[in-house]
Amino acid sequence: MKFKRWMTMQDVRGDTALLKAARLGNLHVVKRFIEVDRQYNLGLSKVVGFFDRTALECAVEKEDLEMVKLLTDDGDPYSDFVPYSTAMDLFQHVKSEDLDYIKTVELNVLLNSRDQKRMSVLCIATICNQLGCCEEILRRCPSLLYHQNYHKWSILHHAAHLKFYRLIDFFVNAGLEAAKSEGGMEKMICFQKWINLKNLNYNTALEIATINGSHDIVKRFAELDRQYKLGVSEIVNGNNNTALQRALLCNGDEMRKPLTAIEDPNLDYGTNTDDGNFPNSIAMQQAQESLEIGNNSGTGVVSESNIFTFADVLKHNNLKDCWLLINDKIYDVTRFLGDHPGGSKVLLKATGKDATADFKKVHSHSGNAVTMMDKFYVGMLEGNIKQLDTPVAPFYPDYYSSESSSMSDSRDY
Repeated sequence: MKFKRWMTMQDVRGDTALLKAARLGNLHVVKRFIEVDRQYNLGLSKVVGFFDRTALECAVEKEDLEMVKLLTDDGDPYSDFVPYSTAMDLFQHVKSEDLDYIKTVELNVLLNSRDQKRMSVLCIATICNQLGCCEEILRRCPSLLYHQNYHKWSILHHAAHLKFYRLIDFFVNAGLEAAKSEGGMEKMICFQKWINLKNLNYNTALEIATINGSHDIVKRFAELDRQYKLGVSEIVNGNNNTALQRALLCNGDEMRKPLTAIEDPNLDYGTNTDDGNFPNSIAMQQAQESLEIGNNSGTGVVSESNIFTFADVLKHNNLKDCWLLINDKIYDVTRFLGDHPGGSKVLLKATGKDATADFKKVHSHSGNAVTMMDKFYVGMLEGNIKQLDTPVAPFYPDYYSSESSSMSDSRDY
């Protein structure tokens, strides 16, 4: 009984160690808990934690199919994956570019090794910029080309984020060769889906390259898109922006050129075109057309009418309704409270004020955190936070007040 109580202990938010591991997507840890739970009938997988969710419900909500399988399989829930220590040994050989080891290691180890973030050996080789390793891994395990880790990052996302053009070019050519050699429209559709994959932040590899200012990578994707009509330039992110719109907002002309449908993406813009329109106006028109195409899938644009006063923002300051104000933009982070690495309390303390300084202090070097905010965007602040006549005071519940006690009883934090 003491062992059972220990295994099912809950933290201040109501999460057990199993729930925490499930939220973080750590299959290795969840596997061990599930084995013990089934062997000793602890009821661990049935414990309800933060936001009234079990570990399985968290996995379903995140559409984590591997985790769902692990939590529902009555047989061996982890038979597809090699032991963690074996995977780590393989990854060390990849980091040191040990091609002889990669050529001779068991195929099962090469194919089914994963780290805590569910990175495959090809992901590791990509992050380490090991082209030789990538070539040998794909030769032996071509299916790893399409793998995504826990955060839904493909090898294209990783290579685009790190600005590794030669790897992008290699992977794209490998994907094209596979689609063409196997033939049929179905394979080209698979290739299209792969190029258009979004990560958990709703970013394609093209958008990541656009954000990072990787001109050559953006140009490669744009050329590919036009040649095979993949539609990747028309995909909208969590903020309902296409890659071209993102370029218009964040980058100069260099990033706009390859994304506009001109004959030569490297051609310099003149002052005016023959019809008298400014090039930027043409780019904006194309961006709007792309946005309208993207909206046919049912995704709406945040309307210009989504303007909120600071008084409106102040109302959303609790665990069930939490808004942040950053750079005069408003974000609804309620559904992110349970997953924030620093805990929900950090976000709650940032409500009721301009949280720009707090955000930059913590995430000044994290492009991932900045792009991740897109999917939580709800609107703009009326006027400017600096124009407010009165000082802005933090407005959030005191965790030791009577109000927090009632919240504590319902395990909402």
